[in-house]
Amino acid sequence: MIKVLHTSDWHLGRELYHQDRNAAFKKWLDWLVETLRDEHIDVLVVAGDIFDVINVPTSAQELYYRFLTEACRHCQVFVTSGNHDSGRFIDAPATLMQSLNITVVGRPRAPEEEVFVVRDAEGQPQLIVCAVPFLRQDDLYNLLSPEERTDTANITQTGLKKHYAAVAKHAQALRDAYGQVLPVLAMGHLMTSGAVKGGDDGVRDLYVGSLEGVDDGIFPDTFDYVALGHIHRPQRVSNRDDIRYSGSPIAMGFDERCDDKHVCIITFDGRHKTIQTKPIPVFQRLMRVEGSDIKDIKKALKALVKANDAVWVEVNYTGQECIRNLEDCIKEILSASPVRCIHVRNASYVQHLLNTPDLETTELKELDPKYIFDTLLSQQNIVGDEADVLRETYREALLAVLTDEEDAHSLDA
Repeated sequence: MIKVLHTSDWHLGRELYHQDRNAAFKKWLDWLVETLRDEHIDVLVVAGDIFDVINVPTSAQELYYRFLTEACRHCQVFVTSGNHDSGRFIDAPATLMQSLNITVVGRPRAPEEEVFVVRDAEGQPQLIVCAVPFLRQDDLYNLLSPEERTDTANITQTGLKKHYAAVAKHAQALRDAYGQVLPVLAMGHLMTSGAVKGGDDGVRDLYVGSLEGVDDGIFPDTFDYVALGHIHRPQRVSNRDDIRYSGSPIAMGFDERCDDKHVCIITFDGRHKTIQTKPIPVFQRLMRVEGSDIKDIKKALKALVKANDAVWVEVNYTGQECIRNLEDCIKEILSASPVRCIHVRNASYVQHLLNTPDLETTELKELDPKYIFDTLLSQQNIVGDEADVLRETYREALLAVLTDEEDAHSLDA
């Protein structure tokens, strides 16, 4: 019998509207270490997006390495990269990690090099782990034959299916060698069809032209459990218990504030398995206060002050009246209280500034850069070929700012 804990999408280093979240991340990782110990976990699998950005802040690195040095005392650890991660950064300490019973796979390898056997204290095989990292568009393209590359609409589906088939083939060979009862667990960081994303959870589109994701047919029957990352809301894939997103451990945005966060615990007895979820405590409470009447918003904020709860608040004013000093009003109400308003949406004021009545967004910081550029072109009466040339130049400049060599394939330009 062997117990596995599945988690993903930590996004260490991520801020929420410029607010440092290291305190919440530390509490999460401390809780996870306690869970590994209390639940007698044998294997921890972390399916990508360990960090929020490729250039990892020092504080996030400290949290990560501190956690690993504690976690490896309780179990064997497998970490794979996500689309937010630098594969090179994840791989850099791989040799050192091996001495601590930690396996990291940042960049894609040959299929047989992504398959590992977990053994017990007596050296007997207990589990096969297929540690597949995030596969970028170029990685998938290189897996295909010239004929398959012409089917541009299915490059993602076909490439992933071929890679997982090759990994499963090697895993099955090991299972044949060690015994048919040996369970196989696969990891992955990808978007599946029908997966439910949050409105502001920061999930990036993984593959240009394949935004609806791939179906569960890419995973061979060899796999007894598939531990996925990328989607922040925990869920099963195609209502299957054996293919799951664990979800992010803390709310990454206000749209996740009501989500039930959990880790998945899989207990294998041979290939028979039981799957349980363990709730994760809320380490920083988030609340949204919204309405079309400023009086109602003020009343709700005063009630929070009276409750004296250290909650982070987003205020969303949806009324038509243009209120210029909304943030000052909020600041005055919350002064000398533990309640912190970290984000204000004020649609009417933004519409007033841009003179765009049909604007759908609610604040300047949320405006899509391409939308702003198109609005400016329209206001300057720039149309036709001249507008197209300027849009393309702007697109190239924007892409250069937002991406680097590893991240460029993950963003929809």
